[in-house]
Amino acid sequence: MKIKAVLMDFCGTLAVDVGASSNLPKAIANALNARGFKVNEGDVVNALRSALDILPVGLDYSDVAKVALTLRKLDIDPTPSLVEYIYRVFDEALIASTKLEDDALDLLTWLRSHGIKTGILSNHGSYDAVTGFLKKHGILELFDIIVVSHHIGWKKPSKQIFNYALTLLRVNPENCVHVGDDVLADVFGAKKAGIKAIWKANQLSDVKPWIAPDAIITKLSQLKALIEQWR
Repeated sequence: MKIKAVLMDFCGTLAVDVGASSNLPKAIANALNARGFKVNEGDVVNALRSALDILPVGLDYSDVAKVALTLRKLDIDPTPSLVEYIYRVFDEALIASTKLEDDALDLLTWLRSHGIKTGILSNHGSYDAVTGFLKKHGILELFDIIVVSHHIGWKKPSKQIFNYALTLLRVNPENCVHVGDDVLADVFGAKKAGIKAIWKANQLSDVKPWIAPDAIITKLSQLKALIEQWR
């Protein structure tokens, strides 16, 4: 079996959250206050939580929907122009609150040099935030495809979203590996689609995944040896 492509999750795998839970409410509150509304960070936190309670579990949705509902919960009319403005603020805060894994650039460069296709497969509410982050770090061109769940309606662990990514990459399941930190979305989803699943365990512990991955790594750089082994 020859590995021709590597798919990887975004949050928790390629990128790490470094303060979104506090930075997002602060950025939104500041932006609304600049527009003449009187809100504080606590108000925004509560509104965001209420918005998430309304959105159906199991369905995928854009961050635009989250922003519009948050404004309504703040008793602010979600006009198109204001939703667009706060959505951009939301994205910028997400990008600023996310850090690239230290060994990501080295891995991506290595994959490129070995002729292996790369793609991001993420359950995310904003394509713009993902691509904006990649542009910020100068690595957008190191990916062949970006698949964000809210764009196509399916989300991991759905087999359809993996098949969609395989179609874009023009590779068969047996020639692809997927790397992710979520056992259900990434490991179970990939294996259901016939793709080798690599679990990125961000914190070593005695807890074992309820479904066995094909391999376990704690750093992205460890992926090189696995691919060499499987090639």
